[in-house]
Amino acid sequence: MDTLDITPERFQQALSWMNGKASTLGEKEVLQLLRSMTDRFQANCRTLRPGPVARFRNLSLKPHPLSLTAIMAEAEKNPGSPEGGPAPCRLGENPYLKELLEDSPSTGRHAGEATPCEGPSSSLTPEQEVLKTVAAQNRLDSVLLLEAIAHVAASAGRPLTQSRAQIILYCLYGARLGAGEERLPIERPQMWRYGPVFPRAYKKSDLEDRAACEGAYQSLLESSPLLLSALIRKTEAMMATPMADLNAVHKSAGSPYGKTRARCPEKWGTPIPDEEIAAFFRSRRTG
Repeated sequence: MDTLDITPERFQQALSWMNGKASTLGEKEVLQLLRSMTDRFQANCRTLRPGPVARFRNLSLKPHPLSLTAIMAEAEKNPGSPEGGPAPCRLGENPYLKELLEDSPSTGRHAGEATPCEGPSSSLTPEQEVLKTVAAQNRLDSVLLLEAIAHVAASAGRPLTQSRAQIILYCLYGARLGAGEERLPIERPQMWRYGPVFPRAYKKSDLEDRAACEGAYQSLLESSPLLLSALIRKTEAMMATPMADLNAVHKSAGSPYGKTRARCPEKWGTPIPDEEIAAFFRSRRTG
């Protein structure tokens, strides 16, 4: 194996170029040096030991994204756009849509895909289903509600766990349905292993961030004072109730959660039907 010979001066000049300083080397010379080093690293690994060798992404000189070369290359990667218009967006290219599609816990499904434990799938594409959901959810954020619940309880000296905050939000959601009011415009609760859960609120909320929770409370006070009043009443009524008692009611066999679990055993992430939630809370009328 030939000896790799890089003088300290040449290496220092390469470092200067990569650090944006004056250098006697140009871009191509630095690229060539890096290629020779990675090639020699892999070759020496094969000599010294058996087994896999680290792989490096191909080093290449990329054109400026606004150059004609880059634009033509992008057009070739996205054929089929009508009359030179923009190519259709793919789900994997939009991290926000991808995140929303993955809001369910390890179900291995995407939004819009029907299972025996869900209603019939709509004619909308998964992308359209997500955008429709986002439009509805933008009216009210479940994270805001959950953090406001946490603020009410913490102000009373009773910091909440995520499980208790979720069940309080679930009861606020269910009490409105049971009273014949319009449903809270947030994501529907799902059947998770430990009870009904609002997935976005679970993933995005931080109940230990006192400033964020107070901010959520103030935001609701300004935008939805009547809803905040109902939230305060529900939180104060439930923040000291033993979790065993809450679970006995809302995870029982006759509860919407229990019925959904009986239909769909172990299918965590299955939505709990609003109709069953409404009927259950209507029969209790105490939440």
